[in-house]
Amino acid sequence: MRSDQQLDLYQHSPQRLAAAHRQQAAMWLMNPYYTPAECKRRHDHDMTEAARIEREAREMRDEQRI
Repeated sequence: MRSDQQLDLYQHSPQRLAAAHRQQAAMWLMNPYYTPAECKRRHDHDMTEAARIEREAREMRDEQRI
């Protein structure tokens, strides 16, 4: 994908991206193909990404209200 392409506003909304990361995190807790430590690390990473996306979206909304 080219870097100058605009993302779809609905499909790539912060809420949907955060939800996708949370769903992926839940999948890692049930994955039998990796070690439990690796699954926990990947779960934590996806949960951190979801929180980051939501925090940045909240900050952007707050900045627009000024």
